Amino acid sequence: SAHHQKIFYPGDTIPIDSADIYLVAQFEQKPFTVTYNANGATTGVIPVDMCFYEHGELVTIAYNTGNLAIINVNGTSFCFNHWNTMPDSSGNRYYSGDTLVIQESTVLYASYRPYQVGDTGPKGGYVFYDKGLYDNGWRYLEAMRTDILAQGIMWEQQLQPGQYRQTNATDTTIGAGFVNTLRIIQVLSSGNYAAYVCSTIEQSNANDWFLPSKDELNLLYQHKSAIGNFTTYNYWSSSEYSTSKAWYQNFGSGTQSTQYKNNNYRIRAIRQF
Repeated sequence: SAHHQKIFYPGDTIPIDSADIYLVAQFEQKPFTVTYNANGATTGVIPVDMCFYEHGELVTIAYNTGNLAIINVNGTSFCFNHWNTMPDSSGNRYYSGDTLVIQESTVLYASYRPYQVGDTGPKGGYVFYDKGLYDNGWRYLEAMRTDILAQGIMWEQQLQPGQYRQTNATDTTIGAGFVNTLRIIQVLSSGNYAAYVCSTIEQSNANDWFLPSKDELNLLYQHKSAIGNFTTYNYWSSSEYSTSKAWYQNFGSGTQSTQYKNNNYRIRAIRQF
């Protein structure tokens, strides 16, 4: 009954007499919250803090696990930099993993800076190229951080021994990998081969990955230590050399050469943004 109610806190001791004791949990709402604001992001997912905090409690600042970013605003894209108590970044600055002593309910706004080579891209890859301006819908190249397959794959499967198809995906330049990949697929259709596997992979809700051109592949080689997880084996490019051969690169020596399309080489996908 209400007459016999008593409050016990964790660690208290309870004397037991001859009757059962029923304990009912009591909850007290904490008054303060932390809200994260994307602050103009055009891609990515904002973190959500579902907790309530008491005055003076320590709050651990969230990480940008949703890859917030601003893509192509006046010719530049911006990656997440830190959280700020003001939308214009003029307030208190907090980096992911920092702690905040909460005094009141707080809104933290994402703050951004321009992308540069070496940043994590919008889809979690490594930004390895910046051409300096937007044209044809892109400015930056982002590479996956791992090979798609743990083993090699053919550039093209032979129709019959020694019989290949010409795809006209011959462009070797930086920026050509996407169109090369489309051209290859238009001719070869679906199948278990390098360009098609790259184009159908989905990572971080992105399905616009492709097989890099010869020169794009060489950029990957130049940044291989920073990107990580490359082998010392051969990697296919999307650049066709002849009806029967395509360009590849050895990631041990850096040598680029051509080889028959039915060889099984590694592949690493990239994307434009």
